[in-house]
Amino acid sequence: MTMTDDWGRLVVTGEALMNDWKLLYVPAPSSPGTQNSIKGDGWQLQLSQGENCTGRESRRLQNHE
Repeated sequence: MTMTDDWGRLVVTGEALMNDWKLLYVPAPSSPGTQNSIKGDGWQLQLSQGENCTGRESRRLQNHE
């Protein structure tokens, strides 16, 4: 499954849980990643230029282990 929007692209080749087409849950990231790219088991998120994965968003990702 591939999701694309203004924020970037999320490619999921493994397990994911979608809720109301508004939230998509994937396994916790396997490494810290970079400001615009992060990945986990069966998924990869690439953010568009000007977007970044820091602060609250990255903590939410890490807390869903």
